[in-house]
Amino acid sequence: MKNKNKTWFFVFRLIFALPILILAVFCFGKLSLAKESSIEEHYKDIIITEIMYDPKESDTGQTDWIELYNKSNESVFLSEYSFGINDDYNLEINDTGEYYLHCHQLDQTVTIPPQKYAILVNNDTFFHNKYGFHPEISAYDTTLGLASKEDFIRLSYNKCKTFFAEVKYEKSFGGSNNGKTIEKKELNNTYTESAWQESCIEGGTPGKETSDCEDDDEEDDENKDEDEEPDYTGKVKINEILPSPQTGEKEFIEFLNLSGEKIDISGWYILDEKNNKKILAEEKTEIEKYFHKYDSFSLNSDGDTIFLYDKNGEIIDQQNYDKAKSKYSYAFDGSVWRWTSKLTPGEENQFDPILSGHIKKDKNIYANVYANFEADDVHESAKKFTWNFGDGHKSYLKITRHKYEKTGKYQASLKIIGDGEDAVYDFEVEVKKYPQPKVRIKSVSPNPKGNDTESEYITLENKTKKKINLKNWSIATGWESLVNHPIREDFEIKAGKTKKLTRDICAFTLANVKTKIELRSPDGKIVQSLKYDKKKEKLEEGELYEKTEDGWGWIKTQSDTEKETSNDTKDKQSNTNNSAETEINIAPEELQAAIGKYTPFGDWEGKIKSRNNLVGYGTTIKLAGVVSAGQPRVLGASVVKQYENHYAFTAHVSQKHWATALFDSFWTKINSGMNRIMNKL
Repeated sequence: MKNKNKTWFFVFRLIFALPILILAVFCFGKLSLAKESSIEEHYKDIIITEIMYDPKESDTGQTDWIELYNKSNESVFLSEYSFGINDDYNLEINDTGEYYLHCHQLDQTVTIPPQKYAILVNNDTFFHNKYGFHPEISAYDTTLGLASKEDFIRLSYNKCKTFFAEVKYEKSFGGSNNGKTIEKKELNNTYTESAWQESCIEGGTPGKETSDCEDDDEEDDENKDEDEEPDYTGKVKINEILPSPQTGEKEFIEFLNLSGEKIDISGWYILDEKNNKKILAEEKTEIEKYFHKYDSFSLNSDGDTIFLYDKNGEIIDQQNYDKAKSKYSYAFDGSVWRWTSKLTPGEENQFDPILSGHIKKDKNIYANVYANFEADDVHESAKKFTWNFGDGHKSYLKITRHKYEKTGKYQASLKIIGDGEDAVYDFEVEVKKYPQPKVRIKSVSPNPKGNDTESEYITLENKTKKKINLKNWSIATGWESLVNHPIREDFEIKAGKTKKLTRDICAFTLANVKTKIELRSPDGKIVQSLKYDKKKEKLEEGELYEKTEDGWGWIKTQSDTEKETSNDTKDKQSNTNNSAETEINIAPEELQAAIGKYTPFGDWEGKIKSRNNLVGYGTTIKLAGVVSAGQPRVLGASVVKQYENHYAFTAHVSQKHWATALFDSFWTKINSGMNRIMNKL
């Protein structure tokens, strides 16, 4: 019984809900139809009024286009997401085998104001090249392509599902291969052949009313209105524009009369890209050469175009500019337009010096190696510099450096900013892989005689056949972790030669016990690595870690060898004949000694061998070497005796003053004379 009651309850609910469901479906359908009808009403006042389907002779550099007109009193929006154009009879087939209409869409939403035109083009650049840029003609890119014999054009508001305007044209309509268009005779929705005419002028009338092909009366041809406005195209030019004035001040536009006669500009006006209109003069105003007007023109600081019209609406001149510079005017210098800080409304234009410059950069630029860049020979008015290195990085310094991470060619630029026109210099940077010349560490001196910090050195060998410069190479030293020390100055090594690298230009450190050393090229790659570890052995002063034919090892210097053999040398010297002893006269101020041994400096080193030979033959030599300041000296010594390669110093012989010597000589002569007299007596 309970189940039966449940069944009747369900049936009762269904009977009750069914009418409501039917009513909802009916109402929804009515709403959908109403919405569809409303959309159709929105688009029914958009009509096709002109078609350019076959430009003259060739389509190269020209474009097909369609002119639409909004005859309603409200703006109509053609959505980039739903508006569509079909320009083909035939269905196309896709990869899945389905047939479809090719539907061209817009790249932006188009707004057509009431009683205004919009042009849908295949190429807006070609269109503007032919017809110019007019603020009252709006051209929009599509991908349509019209056939030159016949075609079918349909406009849709829902991606070519349904259409609100359809035109089928043929060659018989006119406009075939003569550069003319076909135009609607009347602004209605009738698109039969009789509703069209061929345009009276080549190129058609985009954005304008249909051309009138009827011949004028002969009287009108012969008796033209004497008061007809002359053509001032090219005679009155826009000459200077101030689009971004100082805060609180107004913009201005200057015009230049090139006709050589006075021109009345009453009723003339200007428009910008947004159709902002300003009358130049309400009453009769004659200009001889310059005329300017301060006003709130609403010019766009990010770029705009200014159009100059006469009182009959004929365009006289136009000028565009890119992003404006604050408090700078955009002016014509007789050949090109330039930005200038010198504002001259009503006068001849003046300009700041051209911000010329020259780019200096490294001749060879390598990946992962810093390259130097400099803006050279720039004008004194230059204030800012912007380097764009072409790899996403910039610098704002006059002299800078940059490291490219990869090889290749980069399109770079330098922008110089100052008073007047910015100067931009484009240049190409070729980044190569760093070549690795064969350079090797020959020896290391971690414990030289004297001060380690000042005297440590590393001997490098150039194994190539060319001179190389190791500036920006580096020496890394340490043990657990290495510290990189770049070679800060020019360090040139001749082909096949060695040279000592000191801490003067490379701040490496060499420990007496153990150190790891790496020679690194400018791109950070390790060219050579080595290490030494004395462990518990004592590092002798002057001992070198050097590579020989048997490998790396510790060797003693010549001075150490001399110490070990000094006793044998003394024995030999004791048996040497006194005639082998040679005296060398040396000025006291040129003497320098270390551990009892004469140490020559300067150009003596290059001549010591030949001079030692001369000494062996008993020749007396005056030494010309310069004694370094602060070095120990043998005071009071003027004579040095050489025994083979050792020197012994003798005491300095004191000399009498010349006055004393003169007095002694005079007294000696008197005494001698007195003695002779006494002897005769």
